[in-house]
Amino acid sequence: MLKGLLRSVVRRVSRFYTVSVAQRSEYGRVWDSVAQTRSDAMKAVAGHDSEAEWDRSGRSTADDIAAETGLTSADTVLDIGCGAGRVGVHVAPRARRWIGADVSREMLAHTRAALGNATNVDFVELTGDGLPSSLDGTIDVVYCTTVFMHLEEWDRFRYIQGAFRVLKPGGRLYVDSFSLLSVDGWALFEAMAKLPPAERPPHISKASTPQELQIFVEKAGFADIRVRGGQLFVTIVARKPA
Repeated sequence: MLKGLLRSVVRRVSRFYTVSVAQRSEYGRVWDSVAQTRSDAMKAVAGHDSEAEWDRSGRSTADDIAAETGLTSADTVLDIGCGAGRVGVHVAPRARRWIGADVSREMLAHTRAALGNATNVDFVELTGDGLPSSLDGTIDVVYCTTVFMHLEEWDRFRYIQGAFRVLKPGGRLYVDSFSLLSVDGWALFEAMAKLPPAERPPHISKASTPQELQIFVEKAGFADIRVRGGQLFVTIVARKPA
């Protein structure tokens, strides 16, 4: 997993600087530039374009989301930063309705293609300013996986606040990021630290800590918060009070 993320960073740095230089706020243009083909999108997200590994890791994450949130076939689910559909293709069949949200039109196009003729899916193109008010109070489960590492701290909190707003009372939240306190997380942080400041791309991977994500979730109003550490990631599961 760590080697894949490191390869992904190197590819994204090289690809990005052959396209143009953008501000970190221009997430849509940045991710469109590295997702022109499905293979490029897979490499940008996971560091490889192996269909077998893409399917395995996506299914494994979907299984974890379903178990941790108690996902049921009656739930409406929002995927923040759905990317090319690595996880969404395995979550959508388990839900009543699945909504994929992303700042990149190219990524959304790859997800649409991956989901084929599924009739229970919708898509939202995000602007980088948060979640649209049209979703307020309509969602049972919100998840955001392998996305926060590409966002500023303020935007991580903004999406957690947005998740609280769009969830129904009793709705469940699942978010993760690579942890500065984990073994592989520190190694990834050191690799990023070696990049000269002028060569850091706007979507460089940035660490979180369990404490950071926990306080964001607490301040947003969530309850029943559970923090789970791992070899690389920290995962937070919480519930909006009924």
